[in-house]
Amino acid sequence: MIEQYGGLLPEMLDKLERTIAADAWSLWTGFCAFCNECVGVAAEKVIAVALEPAVERVESLKARAERLGLEANPESVEEIREGLAESWRVVEERGV
Repeated sequence: MIEQYGGLLPEMLDKLERTIAADAWSLWTGFCAFCNECVGVAAEKVIAVALEPAVERVESLKARAERLGLEANPESVEEIREGLAESWRVVEERGV
C-alpha cells in the first residue's frame, strides 16, 4: 500500500507549490509591468523603498520561479497591470 501511494503526497505538494508560485509570479510580473509603465521606476526599487520587508520574499519568489521554470500567466499579468494602472490614475487625479 505504501509503495503504491507513497509518491502521492510529494506529487501533490509539488503541484500545490507550482500552482501557488505560478499565481504569485503572475502577480509580481503584473506589478513589474505597472511600475515600469505607470510609475517609471523598477518594481524592485519601489519595494526597496516602500515595502522593504517584502524584498527578501520577492527574491525568494524569483528563485522559486526560476527553479520551477514558471512562466507568468499573460492574462493575469495584464489584468493586474490594468487594475493597478487604473488605481494609479485615480491617485494622480486626486493629487495624492
